[in-house]
Amino acid sequence: MIKNNKGYMLVEIILASAIAFGIAYFIIDLTIKLKNKNDDLMVETLMNTDKTIITNKLMTYMIEENENFSCSNLLNEGNTIIYNGEVVDVVNDYATIDSIDCSNTVGKISIKIPTTVVQMKDQNFDIVVDYKYKIGDMTPPTCSLSVGSNNVITANYSDNDDGSGIAYYGWDKNYEGENSNSKSITNTGEYVFYVTDKAGNSASCKRTIINTTYTVVSSTPIYVPYCNYTCYRFGSTYYTLSNIRWCANPYPSQCTQSASWYAQEGSNNTYGYVCQSGYTKLNNTYCYK
Repeated sequence: MIKNNKGYMLVEIILASAIAFGIAYFIIDLTIKLKNKNDDLMVETLMNTDKTIITNKLMTYMIEENENFSCSNLLNEGNTIIYNGEVVDVVNDYATIDSIDCSNTVGKISIKIPTTVVQMKDQNFDIVVDYKYKIGDMTPPTCSLSVGSNNVITANYSDNDDGSGIAYYGWDKNYEGENSNSKSITNTGEYVFYVTDKAGNSASCKRTIINTTYTVVSSTPIYVPYCNYTCYRFGSTYYTLSNIRWCANPYPSQCTQSASWYAQEGSNNTYGYVCQSGYTKLNNTYCYK
């Protein structure tokens, strides 16, 4: 089969068009990717700029005011950060700011401004500012326990001088629930009292309760007289037997005899409630240490 020149030219045009289209698509795709990359870099630059401005201005307020810094006056109004009625920064439109988390306790101001960027969800743009204007309380509280005859354990506790103050005291190891410094003994076991201050220092003290044991607490020996010789009468004749643990009283005058105290024949026992070594008796039911 013979092909003319026009046929070859048509094939070449088609191939050239396909190649040109492929190159054009590649260039367009590359351009879009470069643009997206440039956009990401631009957004990241804007976010870092906003973060620097906010951090520096808030740090200035915190250094000036210390314990007087008011978290309630730190606001976000439509991506505009405001403190004490003054604009701190107008955050760029690419960012979304959630509720501000702020605290000023125990000589430390902590601020977190949760910030997200839709097209860059994998990156963390949260603005976090911490400032410590006072050396924190490093000394834990102290506590001790006393046990009353009414089966109630009472806790005595205190914070150190110039401490941060007591945040919780009670019987919950998770430092939760109502504060309480007394607890009734209802069973044996460990009764642990917990106390923590506002700086997070904690202490605990405990009493261990066990049951008493009912046993002999005192014993008085019982002795019986032992007759070396005694006698019995058979008719009108008296006979003597030795080592008899019974003595006639009065002794027959016809018998030679002597009486003396012999060994213990028993005892009178007194019973009571006692505690194991190392424990103190609370009552007839419980011991503690």
